[in-house]
Amino acid sequence: MAASADLTTLESVKNYLSLTDDQTGRDALLSSIIAAVSESIESYCRREFARKVRTEFYDGACTNALLLACRPVHSVVAVHDDLDRNFNDLSKLAEDSYVVYENEGLIRLRYSLFAPGIKNVRVEYEAGYEVIPAVVAQAANILVAHYYTRARSGADAIASESVGVYSVSYDTGEWPQRAVGLLAEFREVQI
Repeated sequence: MAASADLTTLESVKNYLSLTDDQTGRDALLSSIIAAVSESIESYCRREFARKVRTEFYDGACTNALLLACRPVHSVVAVHDDLDRNFNDLSKLAEDSYVVYENEGLIRLRYSLFAPGIKNVRVEYEAGYEVIPAVVAQAANILVAHYYTRARSGADAIASESVGVYSVSYDTGEWPQRAVGLLAEFREVQI
């Protein structure tokens, strides 16, 4: 599945790699790495970063809270709790019946619980980042540079190689720790 957005730009990557704007021979390669890295970061972080309107369905579980799939939340269009899953005006909760915690991506009912059911709660909301956070973009730059330099060296799967008494070790596929550290605060906890 494609990323919700490219998490860095070609210009930013070229700047990070100290490539000039007139060095365009690798732009297609870099652009494809940016797309792949963006998808990998969203998968690793278990979230999308781009701001957009979303519709999500949840199981009601006799709780008063829902943790949405994306944050920060900018607005909530509607929250429905409908065992018949018609999701019409009759099942729409009044805006004053819940509180939205934007940064946490949490909706908490004030006076009731969500009815127990399967996919009986529908939330329409707008969430994500208008501008990708700088640390996420930097992690993307690091990863693009990592894959680009490995591809250029022709050693995409080889981590090290010796000639005398021949020895080779293969890449474990791990990301550079700098990138992992930058992404730590954006990685969603899996429950």
